[in-house]
Formats: sequence, structure tokens, C-alpha cells
Amino acid sequence: MRARVWLARGRAQPFWCGHPWVFDGAIQRVEGSANAGDLVELFDHQDQRIGTGFFQPNASLRIRLLSFGAEFAELDREFFIRRFSASRALREERLKLWREDNQAYRLCNAEGDGLGGLFVDVFGERLSVQLSTFGMLRRVDAIVEALAHLWPERPLQLSANREAQKMERWPKEALSRLETANSEQPHAFIEEGVRYLLPTGQGQKTGHYLDQRVNRRRFQDLASGDVLDAHCYTGGFALHAAKAGARVLAVDASERAIQQLALNAGLNGVPMCELGARGPGIQARAAAVESVLVQCQSESRLFDVINLDPPKLAPRMAHVEKALSMLDRLLELALAVLRPGGLLCLSSCSQGIELESMARRVAMVAGRMQRTSLLLEQAGQPADHPTPAALREARYLSFGVFLID
Repeated sequence: MRARVWLARGRAQPFWCGHPWVFDGAIQRVEGSANAGDLVELFDHQDQRIGTGFFQPNASLRIRLLSFGAEFAELDREFFIRRFSASRALREERLKLWREDNQAYRLCNAEGDGLGGLFVDVFGERLSVQLSTFGMLRRVDAIVEALAHLWPERPLQLSANREAQKMERWPKEALSRLETANSEQPHAFIEEGVRYLLPTGQGQKTGHYLDQRVNRRRFQDLASGDVLDAHCYTGGFALHAAKAGARVLAVDASERAIQQLALNAGLNGVPMCELGARGPGIQARAAAVESVLVQCQSESRLFDVINLDPPKLAPRMAHVEKALSMLDRLLELALAVLRPGGLLCLSSCSQGIELESMARRVAMVAGRMQRTSLLLEQAGQPADHPTPAALREARYLSFGVFLID
């Protein structure tokens, strides 16, 4: 029999609205034995059943709800087949994300698909899975079997979220299953008309940032003239700009990312140019973005469009103030090399730095430089990254397009 958890009086309202995260401070008592990753039943203080979720005794996020209402059976192969089939139908039949020019999408976005702690991305003929809760790690065999049933003979890439491993104190021996399942063969796929080679090994998250898929495609329409793609990773924004005929400088601190960008450029027939070349194509530099911006200013090199897509500046809310100071410095350097009438595309993947914060910082920095700023467009995660309406914390991506005079 599963353990039962009761909430303290007055703490149930968010969960009746569909919020799936139960922190330890909301819990009044636990009856029965529950180990890490076990399923438990959640009730309010009046004994009304709320739902079923993973229990994690070693983390402040104590329960991740997987269902609301009636109790359900163990998470076996058939359970995952049903959930994955529904997710696939949403993406391929309703959202039309499997097309000739696009065969990459997120199949499972954790809580957005009722599978907290599980992310599955489709990259053409390969699937990439990331586990971020111990409960999902314990059921990795059922997950793999369900995916193999729905996508026979497709290779899998399995990984585990490192932050979750530390936070939930995963035993090292539990990770051995992941080490034996991965394919290290390079694999090409197409996303919004651009071809990529999926990195082998760990890479970033599931290997490719699908959350920027729609924003990258939009960038192709905006890019012209001289374009800077800062923190370019493997070249998503840069490749779209180059396909539009722009002259692109792509910069990333990772030498490996720049090498991957060159391979991706070759897949798309995009020329890689020597630094300082004036023809269309991509010039790439493995260097710190800030140092390149300073150098461009000293050389009076200006750009018509700049894309700033920095890594997560604020991993937690406690880091937000420091992160905003870092963002101010980055904006000062970028606006110094952006031509009047130029476009600034700015992204944030920090939940504590949302669009309103970004817009305020752009306005403040532009004002100090005696320039004006207009917010032209705003976006976030695409439709294949759904989130429960009650779970604001899962809506982490902000993307804004600013006109700077």
C-alpha cells in the first residue's frame, strides 16, 4: 500500500488548480513508508484526494504530482505508451511539427505532459531522453521499452540532469543503466529548414536547444546586413541568418561548439569565412563574448542585427541581482556596436529574468547611451514545450526583439 501525505490547512488551493509541485512546508504529515522515487497519494486536510506523485524525502520539493483525482496504477510500460502516444498526437497531428522541413520537436516536456522529471526530444530518426527526478530514473526501463514500442529501432540517447542528481542525492550505482544505453554515432536532422548534426556525448541538455526553434526561424526573417550571433552554441541563429544572405560573426566560448557549428554549416552549404571577410557566410570565433564585443568597438566594427542568447545568468532567484548587473554590462557592450536603427534580439532562460526585466534593462542601458529603444516582438517557449497553466515556474524562456535608434 502506498504512503499517504496530508497537506496543512490552507495549503491545498494551488494543487486543486493543477500546480504539480508540493514543497515540504506545505505538508502536515506522512503516513506509511515512502522511499525516494516511490509513488504517494496526496490529500488535503479534509481527506479529499488531490492526486498521485513522486516522493522525494531528500529535497525541499517533496512531491511532483503526475495525476490529479483518482488513484492510478504503477508507472509501467503501458502507462508510458499511453502518455507518449497522446504527446505524439498533439505534436504531429494538431501542431503539425513533423513535416518535410521540420523533423525535430519536444515529445515530452515534463509536467506539461503529465510526466514530471522527464524530457524527450525527437531529432529525426533519433530520440534523446533526459531524466531529472529519481522517480523517473527508477522507471527508465519502462520508459525505454515504451519508446521502442512506438519508435521501433530508433536509437536512444539517455542522460541525467546533474543538478537533480545533487539535489535529490541520487546513488551513483543507479546511473549505470544510462551509461550502457547511449549511441555515439553522429546523426543529422532537420529543424525549420536547417540541418544539424546532433552532438554525441553529453552536449547541452538533450543535445540541442529545441526551445528556441521558432525564434530561430523568425530570426531568419529579421537578419540582414552584418549580424552578430553571441553565445551561438552550435549555430542555430547564425545558420538561419546566413541562409538569409547575411554576413554573420558567430561567437561562443566553447571551441567544441564552434567546431560543431562548422559541421552544421557544411550540411547547409553555408560558407565558413575567414575573420574580416566581407562576403555572405559565417565567421566563427571561439572566445569570450565580452572580449569580442570590446574588440569590435575598438575596430569600429558595427552590426545591423545582434542576437544575445547568454547561458542561464540566474540559476536561482538569489542570483537575480548579480545576473542583472552582468546583463547590463553585456547590453552596454552590444549596443556600442549596434548601428542606429539596428535590431537587438535578447533571450533569457532564467526564470527570475523575464521579459519585463529584460525590457527595463534594455531601456535603462539605451537611455544612458542616449539612444531610444522599442520592443517590437516578444515570444517564449514554443507549443511543443507546454506547461500547466498553474505552473508559472516552468515558463523560463523569454525572447524579445528591440529596435534601437
